[in-house]
Amino acid sequence: NLRHFAMSFSLRHRFGNVPVVLYPFVSFMITDETFSVASSKKSLSAVYLLAMSFPCYLSWVCGSGVGFLIGEVLPERIAESAEVTLYSMFAALLIPQAKKYPPAAAIALSAALLYLLLIRLHLISGIAILVSVIAVAFVAAAVIKDGDANEN
Repeated sequence: NLRHFAMSFSLRHRFGNVPVVLYPFVSFMITDETFSVASSKKSLSAVYLLAMSFPCYLSWVCGSGVGFLIGEVLPERIAESAEVTLYSMFAALLIPQAKKYPPAAAIALSAALLYLLLIRLHLISGIAILVSVIAVAFVAAAVIKDGDANEN
């Protein structure tokens, strides 16, 4: 889950008036969903981050427990097919951002292609994700003009 490292440092510059003492709490509660919502905002307050993150984190923890229990009683074939829902969720998070800012699709595709290359080179999956996200972030930072991606 090294992607949480990337999500946290990606959002850090938007922590406008968030007291430093709250950084660990806010960062700990970042999920894929809260990252998607928070990354669409120019500035983030402590109240907004915590009010959005706490219910998501709580549902993530509870959902994991319930999912585990349901997975125990479902037939194996159905439980395995549920993996497709993860890909659907990531697409649902990416598509709105790509519509708002079309280069986001190219950036995401670049990260995916770099990840696949690193996996082909037998790099560990978690490290490959982190390296591809950081590399593409540096390229995007060099290419995207200030304010272009956050005109909302």
